[in-house]
Amino acid sequence: MALTGCRGSQSTSAGGLTPIRLQLDWYPQPEHGGFFAAQLLGYYKAEGLDVTLLPLPQYGSVAQLVASGKADIGLGSSDQVLEWNSNGLPLVAISATMQHDPQAIMVHKDSPIRDFNDLEGHTIAAQTGATWLKYVASRYNLRQVREIPSTLSIASFLADPGYVQQIFVTSEPFFARQAGVEVRTLPISSSGYDPYRVSFATRDFVTQHPDLAAKFVRASIRGAMAASSPAPTPAARKPDK
Repeated sequence: MALTGCRGSQSTSAGGLTPIRLQLDWYPQPEHGGFFAAQLLGYYKAEGLDVTLLPLPQYGSVAQLVASGKADIGLGSSDQVLEWNSNGLPLVAISATMQHDPQAIMVHKDSPIRDFNDLEGHTIAAQTGATWLKYVASRYNLRQVREIPSTLSIASFLADPGYVQQIFVTSEPFFARQAGVEVRTLPISSSGYDPYRVSFATRDFVTQHPDLAAKFVRASIRGAMAASSPAPTPAARKPDK
């Protein structure tokens, strides 16, 4: 049932916890570590929440899944939330999960591409309609940059020394190096386009359940702190009673 029209009252699970469905913006990645830590260490439970983390289906839309009520909270970026609102989706950011966007352009180590200016005449595998690419093309006066849809895989990159791909710095470079391919990355934030990564929900959800939004954010912050610790102490592993 649609979140925007049917979430006036939030049901509870058998254990007395309120279920919350968190829609990830991809399959589980290192940048999601804080949410998994909050779940595994019991921080969500300590806030009275039963949080389910949902991997994003291939070619799925986090915005549509949240707006249609198939998820309660989603992950994305602040620029996306603004764009979704301009397109009629009543979504609002409820927390910043990363101060700097981890998206980047990945090229092979010997690629001639050293700066954004060098993208002229190249093809980039990117998220369809990516706003950052439009920004980069405008700022660096790129006239001959071709965009192809990203396949969310590095198979084509590994096979083609000239391949240029949009990536997360926390993910694809690691797997490329595991496969024996040395890479370089060009952070999109270094171009001046640097939106926050955020969690978001519908305006109705936030209006009707501000307490649940606050509990989710509070537990997620604890999880992020635990995930970033090289060796959490035993006390940090136990949720508050």
